Amino acid sequence: MRRQLGFGDQEPAQDPAPRKSKLSLNRQATEKESLLPVDVECLDRFKVAAESKKWSPFPRKQCSDFKLEEKEWKDCFKSPRIPVGAVDHLKNAGAMDPKGKFKSSATKKSNQAFAGIDKAARAGMKFLSALLLVAEVLSKSFRQTGEETVSRKDTGTVVNILGPLSRLIFDQFSCIAVRSVRERRDLVMDALILPSQDIKRRFLELPLSGEDIFGGLFDSHLQTEVKRQKDMKKADFRIPSSFYNRWSPDRKSRQRPRSSSDCPSNPHRSYRPRPTPPSRGGRAPFLSRQLSRGGSRSTSRGRGNFQKP
Repeated sequence: MRRQLGFGDQEPAQDPAPRKSKLSLNRQATEKESLLPVDVECLDRFKVAAESKKWSPFPRKQCSDFKLEEKEWKDCFKSPRIPVGAVDHLKNAGAMDPKGKFKSSATKKSNQAFAGIDKAARAGMKFLSALLLVAEVLSKSFRQTGEETVSRKDTGTVVNILGPLSRLIFDQFSCIAVRSVRERRDLVMDALILPSQDIKRRFLELPLSGEDIFGGLFDSHLQTEVKRQKDMKKADFRIPSSFYNRWSPDRKSRQRPRSSSDCPSNPHRSYRPRPTPPSRGGRAPFLSRQLSRGGSRSTSRGRGNFQKP
């Protein structure tokens, strides 16, 4: 593949002919192992799957194109569910709520994670079954025996399907790998005692590529979070009590000043005196004054005006 696809391996320098042993029986191979090349597109596609915020077990549009028989789909490619009898026993035991969901948050989370990974794996199995058929058709097209012949048109159609199908399978395995790493991260973070959920969220947002499940940044990120917590404890974000009691000499009264003389910090600011509201059930001064003079309400309904005598 390196030679045919042109990955650019340099030819080693010509050294003098090495000495060769004549004993070839059960001789251990000393030749250098050839490494499988990885295309840049594969790395980019895995990076897209790792940075995706929303996880789905399979692409619905592409998965709907691969339709199977009902019996084959139920026997092999459908994710199984918990039987009804087991659900009833779990409800009676108090492990499940009336809706059929686990009450324990850890059990509920694990069940959802394994169910999602199972759906993704079975979708990958369906894509791989199609790839096996494509490989068989290509093999027959190259053999071209007398009884089994494949036309050039069919061969071209199969070749055109091979690329998108291979990318779809690679994306499916990337999806499974990303979900598995995220679930393992959740197990580690749930076991740790953290001051807040924001710290857990920042740990879960670390890159997925690396030598460990935290991208090789656990220690450095932990030190950063410890420093952040120390800085927040040093800073005082509380409102001082003098802010509430600055207008009154004693701490019992917290009323707003009525005039500029009551506010020493801003003597030029004037305050309008607040109007005295009428007593409950009493009449307003204007209304009582008009009624005392003999005024009557207007006969026009809904206006609420008063006629002058």
